[in-house]
Amino acid sequence: MNPGSARRRVRDVLVDVASGPWAALYEEDGDWIVRQDGPDALWDAVEEQLGRWHAAGSPAAEEFTVSVTP
Repeated sequence: MNPGSARRRVRDVLVDVASGPWAALYEEDGDWIVRQDGPDALWDAVEEQLGRWHAAGSPAAEEFTVSVTP
């Protein structure tokens, strides 16, 4: 990075294009920063599902099914 240039961050972005909510996250000094906006708290839903996966014993991909519906 050139001296004086803006600090650049790699962001991961999740967007629900159908209903509009979005979440963006990046790491800063060892912490993960999440920003979200829109009609639904999209990142909160991700964390809820991750919690369910952990509660189920963190099964391997071969041990569960993912269904996506409109």
